Amino acid sequence: MYGGLRELLIPCAARVRLGDERAIAFTLDPAYLPYAKKLFAEGMVKTNDCYEVRVRMKARRRSTGPGSASNHFHGHAAQIAGALGYTMDQMKYILKCEAGAMGYPSEMWKGLVIPKSEADATPEEESALIETSHRIAAENGVELKED
Repeated sequence: MYGGLRELLIPCAARVRLGDERAIAFTLDPAYLPYAKKLFAEGMVKTNDCYEVRVRMKARRRSTGPGSASNHFHGHAAQIAGALGYTMDQMKYILKCEAGAMGYPSEMWKGLVIPKSEADATPEEESALIETSHRIAAENGVELKED
């Protein structure tokens, strides 16, 4: 069993300009430092200090709690699920799959559609879920109560 650290995700890191366009660096929150040191120590031995690097802009986070888009979507999913006889988990899966037509991301695994976790959704993706829930409700004669 492999007990080493293989990946370190740092949710937000500020770029440090070094003056050489081929060199990049980021500041690290002190909480991540022990993990980064462990990863680099293992990397020196196992991969000759070579790393796979993915850099992307920090995504805007979706809102949560009362009055949020997430709460809005969950309320609609619960109403539709109750009206159509599905569980909440089944309905959320259906809505996420249907929202794929509006750009809601998913992956394939052995022929199965695996929609992105809503916890990682951007505000735009959350909007796609809400619009999809409105459409599915209308198509199935479900009158949604907007809170």
